[in-house]
Amino acid sequence: AGQEAIVAAAGLARAELPADTATARLAELAEAGDADALRALRDAGTALGVAVAGVVNLLDLDTVVLGGGYAALAPWLCPPVLAEIGARVLTAAWSPVTVRPSTLGAEAAAVGAAGSVARRIVAQPAGWLARAG
Repeated sequence: AGQEAIVAAAGLARAELPADTATARLAELAEAGDADALRALRDAGTALGVAVAGVVNLLDLDTVVLGGGYAALAPWLCPPVLAEIGARVLTAAWSPVTVRPSTLGAEAAAVGAAGSVARRIVAQPAGWLARAG
């Protein structure tokens, strides 16, 4: 279910497209009903759903957020992910799991990293001020 594998399964030449362009192109093809793109996304959603179901069973999560490049592909990934969760999560019948795209999109990792640094500075500003000198 890796993004490179999804792009390759859809028949897009990864070397010709940067990562963000490849995801956007894949979404365009899926919106247009391209059979290869739809199959690649369905298969990826199924594989992702199997993995997510294991994590949900282990950690008892109620929400799964698809971030990064997956956020743009959520309209096609969510249905098979939810199907696998429904079939594999022990408590799915009485404790539904929500799967949704991140509102941060591809910038999620950068925003999280910046937030982590900001929290450390706020927690111990003297340590960071000493480093700056």
